[in-house]
Amino acid sequence: MTGALLDLAELAVRAEVPVERVRHYAEAGLLLPARRDGDLFGYPPKEVSAARMLVGADALGLDTGTLAMLAAAWRDSDCGSTQQQLAAAVTDCAGPSCGRSKVATAAFGRLGFRDVGVYEGGKTDWPASGLPFEGDRAGAGAAR
Repeated sequence: MTGALLDLAELAVRAEVPVERVRHYAEAGLLLPARRDGDLFGYPPKEVSAARMLVGADALGLDTGTLAMLAAAWRDSDCGSTQQQLAAAVTDCAGPSCGRSKVATAAFGRLGFRDVGVYEGGKTDWPASGLPFEGDRAGAGAAR
């Protein structure tokens, strides 16, 4: 291995992912190696974060095509700032008895996000508390 490129074993160690899983992602074309004259030359360091993201997304039961789209989008984005922007995300649901927000919060965790919480009151409590909505629901808070 030359320079900053990584072999599969080093990629697995840095990503903290079992090498068998990294090999599976590589064989499925989900991790992109650097190539020279068509020959595999190693993996760029950015593939470490892609491997971590793939483990989380794979745990959600996504198909290979969806994983490939996520990996491409991940590479095209500024991965660090994306996670920073979502670090303080809050999920909600229809109300305290709805469990979907907890499932979504767990999914964010499997994708590598560390600071995601659940707004227990949910969508029924938000407008009842007089709190505003943004986006398509802006101005609808009082009506719901």
